[in-house]
Amino acid sequence: MMIRQLFHKYTQIVIVLCVASLVFLNPFPHVTAPSEIFFYTALALALLLFISKATRPDISSPLGLPFLCFLLFALASIAWAFDWENTTHDVYRHLLRHIVLYLMLISFFIRKEDLLTLIWSIIASTTLFSLAALIYSYIILASPISFRIKLEGIGSNQIAQYCLLGTILSLCSFPVAKKWYQKTVLMICFVITISAVILSYSRACLLALGAACLFCIFTASKFKKTLIVVSLLILAVSISLFNLSPDYHERARTSTYERIKIYATAYEMIKERPVSGFGYGMKTFKQNFFKFNKLNPQNLVSQIDYAHPHNVFLDITIRLGLVGLVLFCWILFRVFKMGGELICRSRDPFYRHWGIGITACLIAFLTAGLFGNILNNRSSVILYTIIAMITILWKLNQYPVSDPNR
Repeated sequence: MMIRQLFHKYTQIVIVLCVASLVFLNPFPHVTAPSEIFFYTALALALLLFISKATRPDISSPLGLPFLCFLLFALASIAWAFDWENTTHDVYRHLLRHIVLYLMLISFFIRKEDLLTLIWSIIASTTLFSLAALIYSYIILASPISFRIKLEGIGSNQIAQYCLLGTILSLCSFPVAKKWYQKTVLMICFVITISAVILSYSRACLLALGAACLFCIFTASKFKKTLIVVSLLILAVSISLFNLSPDYHERARTSTYERIKIYATAYEMIKERPVSGFGYGMKTFKQNFFKFNKLNPQNLVSQIDYAHPHNVFLDITIRLGLVGLVLFCWILFRVFKMGGELICRSRDPFYRHWGIGITACLIAFLTAGLFGNILNNRSSVILYTIIAMITILWKLNQYPVSDPNR
C-alpha cells in the first residue's frame, strides 16, 4: 500500500512537471518534439491514474458542460465542413488537445503552490522568449529600435501576444513578493517583457495591455498608485517610440483599410452559412477569401488572401456559425463569472489578488483577439492556460482543502 501511494504521488509530480514544461516551451519556435513528448507523457500517466482510480479527471467545474457542447458541435461540423480533412485535423489539434490540457491543469494543479509554480514558469518562459527576440532583432540583425521586433518564424504581433501574459503576471506578482531578490527578478522580467510588447509596435496588444491595467486599477484595493504610474510610463514610452518608427503611420493607415476589407469579406461568408458555419478548420477563411471578397464593393476588393479574419468572434462565427459563437460566449461567460466571484466574494486576499490578475490576463488576451488571431496553436495554449488558472483559483476558493476534487 505504501509503495502504491508513493507511486501515485510521484506520478502526479511528473505530470505537473510535464504540463508546466509544456506551457513553458509554448512560445518558443522549433520545440515541437519536446512539447509532444511532454504532452503525451502527461496524458499517458494521467490516464494510468484515472484507470487505477488513484484520482479522477475534474469534469465538475462550471466549464464542463460548455466545453463539451462546444467540442461536440465542432465534431459535428466535420459533416458539413468545406474542408473536412482540415476540420478533422483542427478539431483534434486545436480544440480537443487544448481541452485535455485544460483538464490536466485543473486536475493536477490543486494547491496554491502548484498555481504559483505555473505562474513563475510562465513569467520565466516569456522573459526568456522576449530576451531572445530582443537579441535577435536588435543585436544579431542590428535593426534600429524604431523597427518592429521579430524572431525567426514568429511575427511581431504574435510576439506581443505571447509576452502580454508574462508582463501582466510579473506586474501582479511584484506587490505580493516577500523577498527582495524576488522583487528584483520580477522587475527585470517586467522590463524585458514590456519592452518586447512595446517594440512590437502592435496597437492591438498595447490596447490590450491598457485594458488590463485599467481593470486592475478599478478593481484592486491596493497598489492603485503604482499601477497608474506604471501605466502612464508605458503610455509615454509607447507614444515616443511610435512617433520615431519610420513605417508606423503608413502601416497604421494601410492596415486599417485592409481590416475593413477583411471584415467585409467575413460578413459575406457569415451570410452564406450563418447558423452552422463552414467547419472548424482554420484554413477555411483563406481558402474562401477571394470567392467572397469579390462580392464586396470594388474599393473593398483585396489582392491578398488573408489567412484569418483578425477577430476571434468573427473567426468562430465563420467556422461554427452563430451556434458556435453562442457556445463560445457561454464558455467566456462562465469564466468571467468565476473571476467575478473570486474578486467580489472571496475573503482570502490571495484568491482576490490573483482573481484580479488572471482575469486581467484574460481581458488583455481577448482584447488582442479583437484585432488578431488568438486561435492558432500556440496562442490557444495561452488562452486555455489562462482559463485553467481561473478555474484552479475558483476551485481552491470553493474547496479550501488539500484536494479540491474531494
